[in-house]
Amino acid sequence: MNDPKSLLLPEEGPIVPDSWHDVASAIEGERGTIMVVGGTDTGKTVLAWWLAERLAERDSAAVVDADLGQSMLGPPGTVGWREIGGGREEFVFVGVVSPAGRPLGAAMATWRAAQRAGEAAAWVVLDTSGYVDGSGAIALKRGKMDLVSPTDVILIEDEPGRLEAIARAVRPGETRLHRLQPTPADAKSPSFRQRWRQERFGEYMQGAEVREISLRERAVYGGRPWVWGGSWAQIAERLRGLLIGLSDARGMGLAIGLLREVEDEGETLHVLTPLGKRESPGEDTESPRGLDDVAAVGLGTVRLREDGTQIREE
Repeated sequence: MNDPKSLLLPEEGPIVPDSWHDVASAIEGERGTIMVVGGTDTGKTVLAWWLAERLAERDSAAVVDADLGQSMLGPPGTVGWREIGGGREEFVFVGVVSPAGRPLGAAMATWRAAQRAGEAAAWVVLDTSGYVDGSGAIALKRGKMDLVSPTDVILIEDEPGRLEAIARAVRPGETRLHRLQPTPADAKSPSFRQRWRQERFGEYMQGAEVREISLRERAVYGGRPWVWGGSWAQIAERLRGLLIGLSDARGMGLAIGLLREVEDEGETLHVLTPLGKRESPGEDTESPRGLDDVAAVGLGTVRLREDGTQIREE
């Protein structure tokens, strides 16, 4: 996939307001986790990457991307992280393109990715989604704070009082709270965001092949929807294109895929995926990339065609 920094930051760098420099100077200590919170199109992602670059000048730094629908790291439907300058990158499968669909899964995936990033880097910058309105969104953001325990929270407030319920979750003395005004950002329509996801999915699935994956002796999460009943022909049609996550024993994503067939009364899946058979160990033994390394299979809620377009229910 494309380098996310090249998509966000021009070579000459973004136009940086003084307030960003002020926040960077106010972040103290030798290591920490910074959580960036704000509504849609408020400049969160550009700020997160810019801040990670600045912190990398002090020590190692990483970005965690928890925006499931507009993911810059890993395919959509996942929470990804990347070490600045190091090239190390992983993702955790969630299986939805909006955190409202699986709030607990989104929160736990964010925590797991942040933990992994914190093992690799002194500074972790967490870029969250624009889902901030309503009780569900507030509970999710506050839950992520409890799990991640950020040293700093940056609130980008585009409307007075909009983020106050989230701000009240910040514990004085444990977490520094910074408030910023949004920076000018191109508003992205729902259709633009949908096309973005389609292109990201389609790009990821290039060169994919159908692989047979047994569920025997593998963990399965996200439910087994074939227990809803019906003939196997009906089940196959109902589930064709279902987003699948293939993870290793640590819960880190090896690949995503699309369900093609279900056999053996739900014990064998045929999945279209770029993940191949590992013929020999790779150079990075910490990140195996082979079917034999699949320890868990996650079932998403989104159905897709191979080109990334979403299959809508009739």
